[in-house]
Amino acid sequence: MTCVACVACVTTLFADGDSVYTARGTPKLKTISEWTIAIRPTNGARPRKITRITGLGGDGFSVAMPCHRARAGYLFSHPVIPGAGRARFVAWQSSVPFVRDNSVTLKYHADGFAEFSAAKLGNLASRDLVSGEAKGLGLFSAPLVRPPVMGATLAMLVYGLDQFELADEQQQLVVLGPTDFYYRNCLPQNANSWTLAIYVFPRNSAPPIRIEGNRLTLAIALEPLNPPMSSVLELRTVFLAEERITIGLCVHRSIQKLQSASGWVFNGPGEYTTERRGHVLMGIYPQTEIPWGEADSPQQKLSTAKAK
Repeated sequence: MTCVACVACVTTLFADGDSVYTARGTPKLKTISEWTIAIRPTNGARPRKITRITGLGGDGFSVAMPCHRARAGYLFSHPVIPGAGRARFVAWQSSVPFVRDNSVTLKYHADGFAEFSAAKLGNLASRDLVSGEAKGLGLFSAPLVRPPVMGATLAMLVYGLDQFELADEQQQLVVLGPTDFYYRNCLPQNANSWTLAIYVFPRNSAPPIRIEGNRLTLAIALEPLNPPMSSVLELRTVFLAEERITIGLCVHRSIQKLQSASGWVFNGPGEYTTERRGHVLMGIYPQTEIPWGEADSPQQKLSTAKAK
C-alpha cells in the first residue's frame, strides 16, 4: 500500500528494524539521528557504504567523507568564478591530507557555517568572533532555514565500488540500487561512476513524502530543461527529527574520464553565487581529478603524512 504522508505524518519519523514508521500508531519508537547511505551497484550485489549523515543535536548535520578502504584523501577550498570557461587551479600546499582516519566529516551548521572536521587533524576551520568571517577550511553558505536551491547541497562522485566498505545490514541503512539510478548520457553497460546527490530541504518544512513499505520518496522538479519542461527526480528521503529537516537522495550514473581504478570526489557547500565569485569545500582521493597548480605531486604530501 502506498500513501502520501501529510504534515502530521512526517513531523517525526522513526525506524524499527528494517521498516520505517511514523509516530502515529507505532508500538515501539526509536528516533533516528544517524543514517548510513549505501549503493547497491547491481541487482544481487552487496551494498557498499558511501557516507553517514548524522544530526548535530539541533545545530545542523554532518556528512562523512566517502567510506573508501584507503581512509585517506585531501581536503581543500576550491575557487569558483561564475562564467569562467576553465577550471581554477589549486595550489597543493593549501590542501590538507588525511590518512588512516574515518572520522573526517563536513559539518553544516544551522546558521550556514560549513566546515571540515577531523579528530586527528585538530581545528581545520574557525569563525572570527569579532568580524564573523570564516577561516581555514570553512565558509558561510546558506542557513538551513533557506538552504541552497540551485542544485544539490552536497554531492559525491564515487567509482571502483569494490574498494568501498561493505554496508552493515544492522545499521540504519538507506540503500540505493539499480532501480533508483538516473543515467546521464550513458547506459548501464558503459557507465563507470556513481554520483550521490544530497538535497537539503528548508528547516521546519514538510515536503509531500510518499511511503511504500520501508521506502520514503519525494518527487520534485529540480532541473529546468527547455522551458516549459522540467526534469522531475524521485528522491529517497531521510528525516532528522532533532534538526527538523528532510534530506533527499538520488544517484546519477555517468561516464567519467578517470585516472585511477577507484576513488571519490566530494563537492560540499559553497559561498559563491551566479554573480559573485567565491569558494566551495571539496575533498578527493586520489588526487588525479583536480587541476593542481604546482609541478610537485600532492601524492608526495600524502606519503609524508603516512610516514609520520
